Amino acid sequence: MRMLSVGKNELLKKTSPDSGESGFTLLELLVVLGIMGLAYGLAVPLYSRLLPSATLNSTAENTLSDLRRSRLKAILSGKAVIFTLRENGNGYNIPTLKRNISTNRIDLSFQERDRQRIIFTPDGKNGGFTLHLTTEGRGRKITSDWITGRISMTDIE
Repeated sequence: MRMLSVGKNELLKKTSPDSGESGFTLLELLVVLGIMGLAYGLAVPLYSRLLPSATLNSTAENTLSDLRRSRLKAILSGKAVIFTLRENGNGYNIPTLKRNISTNRIDLSFQERDRQRIIFTPDGKNGGFTLHLTTEGRGRKITSDWITGRISMTDIE
């Protein structure tokens, strides 16, 4: 062993014939790449299973918010506000709020098959409704009490 003196600090340096460069071997690199590949292989299917559910929840929350804002706008303005579903069920329109929403991969439909719109009156009522949001076997429903006009959301069983 040899000692080097640098100013007041002393630095020990090990020198021996068998000491090599520090680093990692090809085997260690392959093991790490294998573990990363396995983690990626497990994460992608899990993520793809969770994505439709997250999209459904986000769309349902946004739709619920727009319905509640429509009701509030009708009450505050003293004028009726109309919420209309698109005929193909992939979005809705609220002209008063300047909202024209597309809900890709999420189907919207009223429980009453012939219904296409909701009219929020200035007293906060809307006649009651049940709006279904569905995708890939999952669903949420937004309902409104016909007496109070209260709007809430639940899972579809």
